[in-house]
Amino acid sequence: MTAEQTVHPSSSDIDEAPPGIFSRQHAAATLTFATVMFLTGFAALAVVPTLPTAAEDLDGVALFPLVAGCFVAASLLGGVLGGHWADRSGARRPLALGMILSVVTLLVSASSVSVWQLVVGRFVDGLAAGMVAVSVTTAIGQSYPEYLRPRMLAMMSASWIIPSLVGPPIAGVVAEAWSWRVVFYGLAALTALPAVALVAVLRRAPAKDGAPADDLPPAG
Repeated sequence: MTAEQTVHPSSSDIDEAPPGIFSRQHAAATLTFATVMFLTGFAALAVVPTLPTAAEDLDGVALFPLVAGCFVAASLLGGVLGGHWADRSGARRPLALGMILSVVTLLVSASSVSVWQLVVGRFVDGLAAGMVAVSVTTAIGQSYPEYLRPRMLAMMSASWIIPSLVGPPIAGVVAEAWSWRVVFYGLAALTALPAVALVAVLRRAPAKDGAPADDLPPAG
């Protein structure tokens, strides 16, 4: 009786699993995009509980509806402007500008000496948030193959929603323990590093799945 021989498939016969969003190839971009979207959502939603205290501290309680609402209105405008810009020249420039504006306007809001300065800070921060959100979507299309894009968009949605759940309690505790200004200063500091990392990620993003080279941001 002849013993059966076990045939082991060679490595060339085994199909390698395609890289995921946390593979070595995509991990840096995935974490950077998620961090940026999380901090953008935090700036949009988590700071809301601190605004009544800020308006009262700046003797502008009567303007609280404007302080609270201008961010949302501006984010819609920022999304339109950022989307048009990203469609024409790629995501890197509007996304970089949006991140820079986010840091600057958080500092403007944190250092407010009048309620009108806070209104301006929140309005421009809304513009920046709208530009960032729509540009991130464009950047995902440029940085990931088609089969990974739905997963990344789902992660971006989660990264925006989570701050709405955990952000307000955290911001409230910080404002109660120190000051509402510390919340804005802290967000500015936390946003600076991901902003730099994001620009670096986009500079080396290759075309995926036949994406036209003209749609990618210029390298220099």
